[in-house]
Amino acid sequence: MPSMRFFAPATPLHTRVPLLPLSAALTLAWTAADAGAVILQNDHVAFEFRPENYELARIADKDHDYVLRFQQGTALWRCMTMNAQLRPPQRADWDRDFGQIDSDHGHPAISHTLERAGATQILQLNWTDLSLPFGDRGAVTVEIRLNDAATAARMGIRITTEGEHDALWRYDFPAFTLNGIDGDPGNDLAAVPLRSGVVVPNPSQHKVVGAFNDDIEPLSSSHGGFPGIWEMQWMQVYDSDSEHGIFCRTTDDRAYRKAMTMAPNNGGVVLFYRHHTANGILPNRRVEMPYQVLVGPFAGDWYAAAKEYRRWYLQTPWARRGPLRERPDFPHDLAENLNLMLYTEASDIGPELVASSLRWQQFMAEGESDPGTLLNHIRGNFEEVPEPHLDDTAIAGLHQLVDAGMRTAIYTRALGWHWTQEDDEFGTRELAAVRTLNQERVYSDIFQFWTMCPAEQIWQEKYAHAVNYLVHNGATDLYCDLNPAAHLCYNFRHSHPKGGGDWWIQGYRRQTQIARHVARATSPDFLMTAEHRNEATLDLFDGVTMNYWTYQDHVVRARTDGGIPTPILPAIIHDRILTLGGTMVSYDQITSDHFRFAQGWAFTQGNLLSTYHDSGPTRNGGFGDPRRDADYSYMRSLARARRRVPEFLLYGEYLRPPESGAGMQNVVMYDEPFLQPAVLSGAFRAGDGRLGLFFTNYNRDRRQADFQIDAAQYDLEPATTYEIHAIDSRDAAAGGWSFFGGFRDRDYHRPWRFDAGEWLMLRLTAVPDRDGDGMSNRWELAAGLDPDLAADAALDPDHDGLSNRLEFSTGCNPHRADSDGDGVTDGAELRAGTDPRNP
Repeated sequence: MPSMRFFAPATPLHTRVPLLPLSAALTLAWTAADAGAVILQNDHVAFEFRPENYELARIADKDHDYVLRFQQGTALWRCMTMNAQLRPPQRADWDRDFGQIDSDHGHPAISHTLERAGATQILQLNWTDLSLPFGDRGAVTVEIRLNDAATAARMGIRITTEGEHDALWRYDFPAFTLNGIDGDPGNDLAAVPLRSGVVVPNPSQHKVVGAFNDDIEPLSSSHGGFPGIWEMQWMQVYDSDSEHGIFCRTTDDRAYRKAMTMAPNNGGVVLFYRHHTANGILPNRRVEMPYQVLVGPFAGDWYAAAKEYRRWYLQTPWARRGPLRERPDFPHDLAENLNLMLYTEASDIGPELVASSLRWQQFMAEGESDPGTLLNHIRGNFEEVPEPHLDDTAIAGLHQLVDAGMRTAIYTRALGWHWTQEDDEFGTRELAAVRTLNQERVYSDIFQFWTMCPAEQIWQEKYAHAVNYLVHNGATDLYCDLNPAAHLCYNFRHSHPKGGGDWWIQGYRRQTQIARHVARATSPDFLMTAEHRNEATLDLFDGVTMNYWTYQDHVVRARTDGGIPTPILPAIIHDRILTLGGTMVSYDQITSDHFRFAQGWAFTQGNLLSTYHDSGPTRNGGFGDPRRDADYSYMRSLARARRRVPEFLLYGEYLRPPESGAGMQNVVMYDEPFLQPAVLSGAFRAGDGRLGLFFTNYNRDRRQADFQIDAAQYDLEPATTYEIHAIDSRDAAAGGWSFFGGFRDRDYHRPWRFDAGEWLMLRLTAVPDRDGDGMSNRWELAAGLDPDLAADAALDPDHDGLSNRLEFSTGCNPHRADSDGDGVTDGAELRAGTDPRNP
């Protein structure tokens, strides 16, 4: 196979045909453009392509006054073709029968044109009369569109093969190697939607994920695949100080098979999209990318990029069901009542598992009049789906759990035929198996199953049959393992296009819809959860895992080098689906500090908390160890708090977390220190527009905070007065929300001393304030003040050092110097960071 010039130093250039002259309207807005450079620009952005081979050279962000620079020697596109003379049963040779060309090879003639269609400029880059690896001729046209109001260009590609010898197997486009933003690559960060989201420092040195040669091997899969480990189709690199950067995404709302790469390359970071053609074994074709890739400068961090992607995602067919609170197919009553997800690896569902589960239920219900519902995730021996076998004891155990008021979410693998299972009487395993180009079945060494093709009706019905069996025998809910990682299936007995295309995800969607319909016929409030978070299936599931910190270490980092778990996906989808967090591994596998941090994180991220089933509560209700007792009590306290605010933590849109002001500290997880806030925080906007803020001190000792509510960050109106109401873990049993304070025309700061394991929930509401003095009408009337007299805001009638406006701000009594009667004045308590409302 030819060397991968994509990742090699620049080589001597071929002779080129003369470039077409540029129009005066395309004169470069910045000064150092190469002579003859091809320029596409508007008032916001400019793209410069090298004249000799049309490599991307620079992008200028005119709005934010910075320039992105790209290395020479990275071909804008690259094609891999296959020897189309291969015919089964002839076997492909993975070294001999594949070859590649790129935009700098194949002896092409190049030219470009620039046209305008209304408010859009269209730049076409043409490579004609290409010499393809197996003797045919070809042509490539890249079309780049830039609207006058846009800050990103839309890039597409068309590839033609002429002859009977070269079949277009795949193509990589667009591709470029980005130099350090603002000059220092060590200061750059990469934000990518892998797993639940990850930020990788210095991507010019640390690999994020790569799609290189592996997908021509017999497994017919690739790292960096979508649908697969990439849950969404975008990536970003930005400078951590200036937040100057680049943002790329596709316009694909059908989920075509592709892969994405971000990896070190000659001191920079290479980015490209890999596209797999449908029927990529056929020669003499014209292939046009069925979507576009948007590329442009972007000023903002991971959160800003996530919200940018969300704006597009909400327009896709996958988001058509609307917010979770409005989805008619979502079991709202059940979801709002769930208090914990309990993971178990038990090999059988017998008396021991039932007794342990009942003790967990009792522990969660202790002291509660409305204890909520326990969701029992049971892995058991269900890895053998599609032929699950439940003996009488297991069936009786499941029914006992359901009769006790628990939910039973049975584990299944949605695309696997376990190696221990023989084929059925219909030959489903053989008929539905994914096969490579050499017609070999695809086997997973890790999970020990044969991969089934979701596009085949016989497999869709088989999986639905298995789900129906489980539901009829005691399963109230379902847990679907493994993401819908698309394979290149070449099973010639299948009716779908061979290789790539959108057929895989469409088949997976159909499979999920059938299974859901079958289950709902028996269990109307059936809850279907998934271990993946793929954007193209979120409308089909009720819940997904957000296991940031507690799974295998390589999962935590999403198999990146040095990646930091970051709530990127919640910023996009939290209000669209129930999220499951907490811990998914044994308490004994992680430290106590790790456990507490993960539970606090899950709470402030709006997740349904979870824990592992081993070492459960004893018959006495504890865990046999004072530290473990305290840790699980903390988890239980968070789980109970979460159920009180479904409008935020279940249905709310995820917002940027507020600063807790408690500083940073190292939390050791998987024997490595991770720098994290000492007090965790979260923010959500409810459907009615109200803002909810959440804080917790996961430590076993006190932490001093000084949290801030940034009015501009949360789009709070500057000429509006806001009241804050709170529920605090110290007085949670007393009832509902209590008045905490308020503000107007400024950010809100509040010192607060968080005791060990304490949580604090705040709710902001806009309220009338006739005189505009920063105190609500309601509060002024209750305090005996005049809501039409602004001057009373500066008075201090109780001489405690707080003006009336500060009394309102802190929720105190303006006529009592010591509002809570604990012997310390309100002003002194506020300065000390204690609560002047709580003795």
